[in-house]
Amino acid sequence: MGAARGTASRQESSNNVVGADQKLTALMRASWNGDRAAYIRLLQQLVPVLRRLMRRKLWFMQATDHEDLVQDVLLALHAARAKYDNSRPFMPWLMRIARNRMIDGARRQARLQAKELLVDEFAVCIPDA
Repeated sequence: MGAARGTASRQESSNNVVGADQKLTALMRASWNGDRAAYIRLLQQLVPVLRRLMRRKLWFMQATDHEDLVQDVLLALHAARAKYDNSRPFMPWLMRIARNRMIDGARRQARLQAKELLVDEFAVCIPDA
């Protein structure tokens, strides 16, 4: 009885994820076609999803760093919006953007903790002769 209930619960959860993906895909397609209201709704619905993702995957970072990454993902989404292939699902495309931004954020965090300087920053620290 418990196994059947667990299977039903997983199926229901899977259906909710698919339904949410379809809804977000529809919003992205509408915004891609110029619907500003759909774009605003899309961004509003993505913020909590991205916050949960950042908290779960980057648990070692501060909440302010999570918020910075959420904003970074949203900016990257906005910049890459014209490249979106509206015949494909939206969430895998967004998750690739989020994954890349999270990797960049984790690397940045590791450099800060190690007190490393980027080569670009290093030239600013040393005055010219």
